[in-house]
Amino acid sequence: MGDGDQWRDPQGSASGSGEPSGDSGRTPSSTRTSMVEAIRELFPEAPTPPLSDLAMVPGRTKVTEQYQELLTAARQEVLVFDRPPYAWAVGVPNPTQLAAARRVSIRILYERSQLERDGSGPWHDETAAYAAAGVVGRVVDDVSRKLVVVDRRVAMVSLVHPALPKPPYPVTVLVENEAFAVAQAEVFERLWETSAPFLP
Repeated sequence: MGDGDQWRDPQGSASGSGEPSGDSGRTPSSTRTSMVEAIRELFPEAPTPPLSDLAMVPGRTKVTEQYQELLTAARQEVLVFDRPPYAWAVGVPNPTQLAAARRVSIRILYERSQLERDGSGPWHDETAAYAAAGVVGRVVDDVSRKLVVVDRRVAMVSLVHPALPKPPYPVTVLVENEAFAVAQAEVFERLWETSAPFLP
């Protein structure tokens, strides 16, 4: 993808290798193959990335850490398809996202049901803080995917698919494949054009 180690593998290997370091953290080959199958089915508009471009991000804490790293590494743009479940504590603004919004463009598509959900006051408070920092949000009826695209070069996606394990937090994968990231950005732009303003 270029730029050497800008995108660090979440499991400690060289960037883009897709292989975790150490046997204790190794993703089983059957699971890694299932990740490719899930991505092919869930994102039919995008070229399917090879296994070498995929790295599993295991668990809520690691997902939060990887998202922070992606925000810090962003140089121009962050695009977010926002829907539950959340790795970050709802109602607590993410300081890394607040800082990133002051130096790069961050746009978020919110699902309408999230705005109308009972007990969503903390979520509204958090999104209002992001808006104040410069994040631009819009609303669509349905956010069918949960992912973030950074600089149209790398994506982090949540996968819910029958072929994959069902851990407490959805299987999440870092995809270091520019063609896949560009395809997701194009989907984002099409939804953005038909979305409604978000008023926190």
